[in-house]
Formats: sequence, structure tokens, C-alpha cells
Amino acid sequence: STGAWRLVNCEIGPWPSAILAKAAGFAGQGAGSRGYGNHIHGLECTGGQETHGFYIDSPEKTYPDQSLDIDIAWNWVEGSPGGNACQVFDNLGSSDGSGSWRGFKGVTVHDNWFEDYAKYGLNFAPGCVQVRAWNNVFSGGALGWCRVDSASPSMDIQVDFNTAYNCDTVVSGPGNGQMISTASTGGTGTIKLRGNITVAGPSTVVGSVPFAVTGGTPATWLPDGNLYFGPSQTTPWSSSSFTMDSHAIFADPMFANTASHDFSLQDGSPAIDAAYSTAPSSIVTDILGTPRPQASASDLGALERFSTKPFVTAEPTFGGTEPSG
Repeated sequence: STGAWRLVNCEIGPWPSAILAKAAGFAGQGAGSRGYGNHIHGLECTGGQETHGFYIDSPEKTYPDQSLDIDIAWNWVEGSPGGNACQVFDNLGSSDGSGSWRGFKGVTVHDNWFEDYAKYGLNFAPGCVQVRAWNNVFSGGALGWCRVDSASPSMDIQVDFNTAYNCDTVVSGPGNGQMISTASTGGTGTIKLRGNITVAGPSTVVGSVPFAVTGGTPATWLPDGNLYFGPSQTTPWSSSSFTMDSHAIFADPMFANTASHDFSLQDGSPAIDAAYSTAPSSIVTDILGTPRPQASASDLGALERFSTKPFVTAEPTFGGTEPSG
């Protein structure tokens, strides 16, 4: 917790299969740490798949209960069969209430590309209180792209404008879900998911559902205004099979070319200009830096379709003196 650490523009991997578990391409808890622009790949491990792309772990119990200010952005994590793409976990149990530190606050994960990992995309594990993720792409993950296993009090977890394709590819005993709650108790606070695109791909298990609960009573999950497309699932995803998201869109987002991992939106996509009013307006660019919105509302997912057409918000008026003659 003595940070702040910086890992910037590094090539990390591959690691051999003999590497010990409970490690990561980037691991630690230093306040003010940054992981920017790294390529992390080929992280093998022995044991229980506990070698992750990013692993933010807990400080000591005596650490002040304040923002850790940890930012993970603009990274490429791929081909990592050792664990989660990004994990935030109180591995020491420091947030149990017996000390001053009460959980992770001020952890942000944005504008990253995560593909072909062995477990979850985002694993917000025990101890997460105030964490946020936006503008990330998830592809080919073995389990759901967003898991919350935290039962902390006063949670404020926000997951917005992410794109997930062909995730949840391995049958899981407890159950399969693109978004999944596994906490034994629900904690308090909210978990908000807005403006995301979730698409079942050719390797997604047919039993995968948009949201699954495999633990006890979940916390208050508030998905609102997301797009889901899973027509070939055991129960096709629709407004009748998934009712939690009252402003959901169930349609093909019309990605440009999934075979080449091009998840940009084609003309006519129902995800264009489709962000519902509850989506945060503070996210003003996409994963490529394209300004949001390009029109009346932001596009769903991590990639905003660039428009060359002028966008006029009001009828122009002429305030000068009309010339004569």
C-alpha cells in the first residue's frame, strides 16, 4: 500500500506453465497506481487458475478508509489461460470491519481489450465497494464477462458501455451467466450496468443467460438500457425470458466483422444512438477516443460509430442586421 506504482507500455509474457498461482501481469495495491498501455499475454499457471492479467489486492487493515485511486486503462490482455482478465480482491480479509480500511474505493478499469482468458473478464470479488468499468471489450472468455462476488456494505459498482462477445464458453457447475452474482450474501448498495452490449457467440455455451445468481441473495443489480443478443441459446434471450432490464434491446447489434474481432457498429445497428437516459453522460469518448455522443445519444458498447454528418442541436438563428439590396 506504499505505491504509487506505474506499469506503462510494457510487454509482459508469455509465462511458462510452471509459474506459481496467485500472481498477475500487474499485481499489488499501491494507492495511486497506474497500469497503462501494456500487452499482457500467455500467462499460464499451475493449480487453480489464479494467475491473472490484472490483480488488485488488499492493503493492511490499518490503511485509511479512502480512495485507492487505482486506474487500469488502454491495455491489451490476451491468450491468458491462467485466470481472470482483471480481478479486484480483498485477499487478506482486511475489510472485515476490525480495522480502518473497509474495502476498495476509487478503482477504475476502462478502455481495455480483454480476450481469450480462462475465467471471468471482470471479477469484482470480496471487498469491492466503489469500483467502475467502462469502454472495455471482452471476447472469448471462458466464464461470464462480469462477475460480482462482493457483499460489502454501501456498494457503488458501475459497469457501463462495454462490449462482450462470445464469452461464457465453458460449462460451469453452479450455472452459466454473462453477468453473474456469486456472493453468499448480498451486501448493500447497487450494481449498475448501463449501455453495454452482450452477444452470445459460436462458442458460448447454449445454457448461458444474461444474468445468473449462483450464490445467496444477490445485492441490488440494476441493469438498464443494455443490448442482448442470444438467439441460439437454450432459452433465446428476450424480454419475456429476461425481465430485469426494463429498457433492454434484444437485437443483433450488427458488428462489422466478428471473425476479425471488429466490433464496430454498421449502419442500421439498433445500438447506434441508443443509450438510455440513465447511462452516465460523464463518459465522453469511446475506447478509441472517438467523442461521445456523435448524435442525440451515445451508442451502446465500447465503440461509438463515427459520424461525418453535422449534428445540429437547435435551429440556427440569424442575430445580425439583414443586408439590404
